[in-house]
Amino acid sequence: MYRILIIIAILTSCSDETLVLSGKGKSSTETKDQSNSDIASDGISREKKRKTVETRKVVFDFFDGKNQYLFHNLSSAPSYALSTDETKTLNTIIEFMNSWEMKIFQSLDEFDTASFIASLLNSSEKESSASDLLQNIRNYTLPLFALKTIPSNHKPTFKEKDFRELVKKLYSKGYNLRHTTQKDLDLFLTSLTEIVWNGRRNGIVEPKNSIELLKSLQLKLSRDQRNAFRRMINILSKKIKPAESHFEIARYRLHIKPFGDDFRLWLTFNAESKRFAFDLFQKTFIDTAQNYFPQTKYTLEDKKYTDEYLIRAAGPCSMCIKREVYPGSDVLPGNIYNTDWRKTGFNIAKLIFSENDAKNFHSCYSGMNELLTEMDYRIKDAVQLSSDNLKTRTFHKEYDDSEVIKTIWRRLVIQLIMINHSVTGFSQKSGCEKTPIQYWSYRYLIHRSISEIPSLDVIADEALIRLVLGLREIKRSEGNPQVAPWKNVKNFFHEDVFPEAFKNSELTTSLKSLMEIIVSPTPDRLKAVMDKMPKPEQFLSSDELKEIKRKYMDALPFVRFYMPAQMRVVNGRVTYRHSIDAVDYYLDFYPRISGN
Repeated sequence: MYRILIIIAILTSCSDETLVLSGKGKSSTETKDQSNSDIASDGISREKKRKTVETRKVVFDFFDGKNQYLFHNLSSAPSYALSTDETKTLNTIIEFMNSWEMKIFQSLDEFDTASFIASLLNSSEKESSASDLLQNIRNYTLPLFALKTIPSNHKPTFKEKDFRELVKKLYSKGYNLRHTTQKDLDLFLTSLTEIVWNGRRNGIVEPKNSIELLKSLQLKLSRDQRNAFRRMINILSKKIKPAESHFEIARYRLHIKPFGDDFRLWLTFNAESKRFAFDLFQKTFIDTAQNYFPQTKYTLEDKKYTDEYLIRAAGPCSMCIKREVYPGSDVLPGNIYNTDWRKTGFNIAKLIFSENDAKNFHSCYSGMNELLTEMDYRIKDAVQLSSDNLKTRTFHKEYDDSEVIKTIWRRLVIQLIMINHSVTGFSQKSGCEKTPIQYWSYRYLIHRSISEIPSLDVIADEALIRLVLGLREIKRSEGNPQVAPWKNVKNFFHEDVFPEAFKNSELTTSLKSLMEIIVSPTPDRLKAVMDKMPKPEQFLSSDELKEIKRKYMDALPFVRFYMPAQMRVVNGRVTYRHSIDAVDYYLDFYPRISGN
């Protein structure tokens, strides 16, 4: 009961796209005749109106005995046109992923159960007289569809007798339910009793036929692409050690992501993007950089930039985002972290900011994360710093100082642009000028509290915070011996300790001092400077990290699961449509069976 109350509270605070918990949703008549597509063997959706049952409730969550899973619709990629060749390529990839999705179960028994119940549910849309039974079947089947296994403590809430009567009724109406004779069906139902009610899990599913579907793409690949492709095939066939891998073809990238003993598959689409006029950005960038680094030359190229969208997923827990992946993480494809931030970001921001500041930060970052990513990409190779050859590791044993300093340099330039300029074409809301440094601080606090694995971004976040805090303290004490040196604090992220994240004037002053340090450091000078800076434990205590982690886990008591919109191609153009609920999302992978 406590878990359900937490989930409902979080859903209430999320945006208008947040989905409804199972058993708590409105009747599906309110969805009217939302269309659902058939995914045919050629991979292209064929539109078909799904008759909704008046008393059917939408299903968007389940509990597997250990974790709560909460499903959301994933925002779609842009619609786009396809050439004939691109259409064939997309069809082949989708056919492969559909086949993988339907076969990659932990046992043959579970594969047979999922296939049979999918055919039953797809055949029973008009059976309003069995609505309660069908609802219970849907609730039972969702974990099987999503995890590709039946959790050990997951038992049906419907009776075997009622289930058999429904099957018999559908069979009499001409739905063969994957069995051509009554005898075959009766034998299978006897076997199903052992699986569903007695817990039998026998047999192995071999997805070899699925892999064969993919091999037809090989002739369309360049030599470099073929190497990546063969590696992927060998990983899927378990001929070499499981590892993350991908290959690119046309505008698509097919990813392998190991998951236990199996694999998840992601298909992403790259869409060219330009959020601001290049000429105006170039002028703003050069004006800003030269104002602080007049002795440095800059070259900014109008490079092609693409946004990555996840458009299809397959496999066990295919689109699960674990609790350890914090909202706003930009290591995920754009439509995932955008959707994830809208759904859950505010609840995590409240752990760091006051209620009002959390609202402002959540709103600002919702429109700025892609902008910051694109700006960082465009200025990445715009300058050569004297520190580019530093191989010392002052900041962290895993990263050269040159990498960390270059990352900090880009951060400073981006923050100075945001705080000092208003450029036509920039999507920057008023009052959001300090969002970059607020986000870097937010990311550092959350990452440090829930993960022990450092990344270059987090190391740069830490170095930036240390330098801003330390340089201000040094400047304050110059010529004034009465000023105390840095004093330990429990958590630096408060206006009185870290005013740079809250006041424009304080931020500009500190960034100017910081620029002077990183523009031309020598190893000795860099070490001398960092030795004077406060250590991480001096501005963020271990007790505070534990407290943030506890609050974080309380605020995200579930695994987030994002469902890509189903694709269809009409007249050479890709469009998208979301499923009515999580069960319908999985049923779309299975073919419809017509009755009399």
